[in-house]
Amino acid sequence: MLKTRCRPLGHWNPLTVNRLHQAAGEAARIEAGVAKLSPESLLRGNELVILMVRPSLWYLIATSFRFCGVVILLGVLTIRTGVFGDLLLPRTALIISAALVGVRIIYALMEWTSHLYLLTTCRIVTIKGARHPTIFEAGLAHISEARLIEPAAQNILGLGTIGFAVAKDIDPNSLWEWIPNAPRIHQQIQAAISKRRGT
Repeated sequence: MLKTRCRPLGHWNPLTVNRLHQAAGEAARIEAGVAKLSPESLLRGNELVILMVRPSLWYLIATSFRFCGVVILLGVLTIRTGVFGDLLLPRTALIISAALVGVRIIYALMEWTSHLYLLTTCRIVTIKGARHPTIFEAGLAHISEARLIEPAAQNILGLGTIGFAVAKDIDPNSLWEWIPNAPRIHQQIQAAISKRRGT
């Protein structure tokens, strides 16, 4: 559960503080919603969970890097050039930049918390989405391909993505993104598919 601590507001912009509190409250709501989508609540009959995976924590950095980089760059330029004069003091620019970065990191954490990947004796299940969680599921016998994707950035970190195709193409909602030990997990999935098909 995400927790927030009270601190003196000082020169903090009330709008910025309000957004931080809203983001923290939203994070708690998402966490509670995802908790309801526990593996036990998704199982059917004698179905058993073989594997349960979440993205690596590198996912937080990967999804936040561009936004945070732009905000920090704009903050530094604003402070260095004084382009806004007395309308935006350096301290205020620093606080606003830090608040925006904080909100983005909280949102990335919400996204990370919402991702859950399950391999069961019957299906693969992909749960993701912070505001509107989506569930993709497909029976192992109906999966035509489980493809291991290793983009350079993920490969350097020892991570990878696995996509599933029921017909011809990989469904974007099926992707298991930024997962550690992706080749080993891919082998486990392939073995489960083969076993389910009886091959």
